[in-house]
Amino acid sequence: MSGFYAKITNIGPSPTRLYGLWLLSSTYARRINTSTWLEPGSSQTFSVNLSVSSISEIRAITTTRVNIFRISVKPPTLTAAPGPGGGRAYSKFMITSYIQTIAGPVSSKQLFVATVQNTGNASGTVVIQVWDSNGNLVNSTQATIPAGGSATMSLYVTLPSTPGTYTWAVKTYNLNTGRYDDEKTLTVSVYGELIKNGDFSQDRAYWTLESPWSIDTSLQLARINLANPGNINASLSQNFTVSSVVTLTQLKLYYYMDANPPGQVNSLQLVISIESGSTTLWSQTINWNQNNNPAQGNYNAQPSIRLAPGTYTLRIKALLNVQKNLNQVDIRVDNVSLLATP
Repeated sequence: MSGFYAKITNIGPSPTRLYGLWLLSSTYARRINTSTWLEPGSSQTFSVNLSVSSISEIRAITTTRVNIFRISVKPPTLTAAPGPGGGRAYSKFMITSYIQTIAGPVSSKQLFVATVQNTGNASGTVVIQVWDSNGNLVNSTQATIPAGGSATMSLYVTLPSTPGTYTWAVKTYNLNTGRYDDEKTLTVSVYGELIKNGDFSQDRAYWTLESPWSIDTSLQLARINLANPGNINASLSQNFTVSSVVTLTQLKLYYYMDANPPGQVNSLQLVISIESGSTTLWSQTINWNQNNNPAQGNYNAQPSIRLAPGTYTLRIKALLNVQKNLNQVDIRVDNVSLLATP
């Protein structure tokens, strides 16, 4: 059998113009001219009066790029339509498992993972695509999967720049048939940052520091670093405003507490609270332990409280109760973040 059909499909998010095809072999190049406007998902099929075995490469020339397709199979000997009962080998790609919810700060990159199974009777290539709620292609990746096989596919997506909850779509596009085989819904939750200068790169901007808190500009963090200290009760705080009802979803910070000699400390704490005026809405405490000195780590909490429009305060209070002969205390706070979603 000589001759074959070349089907060119626009799988991108935008229209493009197809100007022609280059058919290449080891000894010659032949061009088929056209001028066709392809909308996303639309196709054009070319009848090529050449033996498929003589063609090593097909190049589709468009307004955006030159697409290269390598030919490694011969044309089918049956003319029935592909699919079950059609008499031809076919591939079909179904999403069997996937991350159904992605959450993160505005404009952050998050990992999406899905498992795709080829339920057809022939090997094929699938493109898994993530589309946003406005119909824009966020990202895609592809894999070749044998008949009956599965592949775990992963890609990074960039979240919207506005906080909120969005419904996106995950689709499998079959490169062999030029059709979408499966589609799933993806929930995207985008958090807004309420704290400014949380890394203290702008010195004490937006923060209120009670003595002996200060900003260590060389380390870019808030710090209490004293020799022969007495008792301490001092706050590091920032006011923040919400213009609409939000839910606080995550509070994070880095902390470091060191006291020497540790046996001279009765207690050392960081008390973290969210306040509305004189009312404490939420509070947790990080306790220092003399058996684990210095104490340091990344603190992570989920306040899960609903805030009405208004002004609130995030307060980080250092509490130190000492005996007579404490030589040194070093308390540090950095990378403060408070996330909220509508």
